[in-house]
Amino acid sequence: MSKPDFGKSEAAIARQLGGEYLWHDNISIGMAILSSKKNVFLRVNRALCQFLGYSKKELLGQTVRDITHPDDLATTMIKIRQLHSGGRPYSRFEKRYLHKNGKIVWGEVNSSLVDDGSQPPQYRITQVVDITRRKETEEALQLSNESLRISNDRFRIALSGSPTVVFTQDRELRYTWICNIAPHFKVEDFLGKRDSDIFTPSEARRFMQVKRKVMKTGVGHREEVTIDMPAGKTFHDTITEPLRDGSGKITGVICATIEVTARKRLEERLKQTNDSLEQKVKDRTLRLRQLAEKLTRAEHTERRRVADILHEQLQQHLCGMKFRVSHLKEESSTPTLISWADQLVKDLDESIQLTRTLTTDLHPPVLSHLGIKNALEWLAADVRKKTGLSVIVRTPKRVPPISGELKTFAFEAVRELLLNVVKHTQAKTAELRLGSTQNDLIRIEVKDTGVGFDPKQSNEEGSRFGLFRIQERAESFGGRLEVASQPKKGTCVTLILPIYR
Repeated sequence: MSKPDFGKSEAAIARQLGGEYLWHDNISIGMAILSSKKNVFLRVNRALCQFLGYSKKELLGQTVRDITHPDDLATTMIKIRQLHSGGRPYSRFEKRYLHKNGKIVWGEVNSSLVDDGSQPPQYRITQVVDITRRKETEEALQLSNESLRISNDRFRIALSGSPTVVFTQDRELRYTWICNIAPHFKVEDFLGKRDSDIFTPSEARRFMQVKRKVMKTGVGHREEVTIDMPAGKTFHDTITEPLRDGSGKITGVICATIEVTARKRLEERLKQTNDSLEQKVKDRTLRLRQLAEKLTRAEHTERRRVADILHEQLQQHLCGMKFRVSHLKEESSTPTLISWADQLVKDLDESIQLTRTLTTDLHPPVLSHLGIKNALEWLAADVRKKTGLSVIVRTPKRVPPISGELKTFAFEAVRELLLNVVKHTQAKTAELRLGSTQNDLIRIEVKDTGVGFDPKQSNEEGSRFGLFRIQERAESFGGRLEVASQPKKGTCVTLILPIYR
């Protein structure tokens, strides 16, 4: 399309613009002269061409419709008609253009009619300011605000059923935002205020000290705080973190707190219940120990009584019988009677020895005169003498003294353990080790290298019934019995008892 001849109108346009220099291509605002009838570009400057991506030759002859975004075309035509109808001397609006490369650019359009003496005017002059970057920024900001709104909505919805309260404070520790506030508070009770305006002086001082430390160090803090309320003291699990801006600068704090008063009260009741239960267990343990001591004392007394009967009565009676039989033998001259008397004396000697052994087994004298260390050494020698089992005794130089009842039980338990070695392990030797610990416990180990057994398997013959009885009695004293054994690898039984003096 050939460039039209403007004639007078072009001169008039130049006069109106104040001179031809205003059309210099170095001007940064896009400018154009368009025909009023067909909306054709008749003259354009370099800024407009750069804005739309066309050369001057390409842009001249195109119409407004050719470069306008379809969605903004109707609005554009309305604005042009309003300008030509004489309602307003100029038109100003924002619209989208189609760049040559297909992308969308935004422009602020300022148009006015050219007074060329024609009625109506045949031309208009238009200025186009590139506002693409501003529009993109606005859209990005709008999207960001919308995203933030959605995030806030989601955050509020997420907290709506939660007891967690979230709030922010600036560097002066004034409340700037609060969400999901507790029912007995109002938002206006906090916003713009500081902790010192809301809580007691001691509470506010403690809260603000923590928050200042978080802002200073940049390190979060978590603790359980208490607040005095009209209805009583409440407990809150509170997390405080530094609040940062986009550059990472700390601008305040953000806190999340959840009331845990119900949990704390439940924990306190549970603690009281546990304390009461523990006290009952202690009382029961003490009662069991007292009963065990009483039972051991009663058994010891009964053993001693029976031993006294064997020693003081039965042995004396047997010795008297032996004396009379011996006298009868001396007075007799009958060979048969003398033979019977000799046999009777022999039987009486065996019976006397048996009663002496029973007396010692029932009430070993060492229990009344020796400590546990010497008593066990005597027991080892006695077992070797009676059974042939060699017992190696290992004891420390000093063993704390223990009560008589505990010593009696330990002595009887070790004797039974050594007899178990003789009866069930096929071992020829055993090791007896005595020791004590720093927490007032005495340890007695009986170890052998015999056939061993599997402690998890039941014992149909009842050969380990003695272990069960010892374990039961040890527990009543507040102790325990530990058994370690494997088939063909021997057995180690450890008796652990508290030291009661």
